Amino acid sequence: MAAYLGCSQRHLFNLRRRGMPSYRIGDMIRFDPERVIEWIESSGMSNPPDPRSEQLAAIAAEGSDASECARADLAREFPNLA
Repeated sequence: MAAYLGCSQRHLFNLRRRGMPSYRIGDMIRFDPERVIEWIESSGMSNPPDPRSEQLAAIAAEGSDASECARADLAREFPNLA
């Protein structure tokens, strides 16, 4: 599920603590992707802001010497935002 959502296993653990639907089979934790997506959309977390993308966007917008580098980093690391 962590790979599916593009997050770390630790973040996935934190999402479960906040109510993300999951179930146990023995010692294993399993997820129903459809229920997880519904939960994410209903909780308003479908596109949570990434602090790094916000920082790069702010630097890119300010017009400093670092702006061009920040724009390149933003496009490379967060292609959906560029």
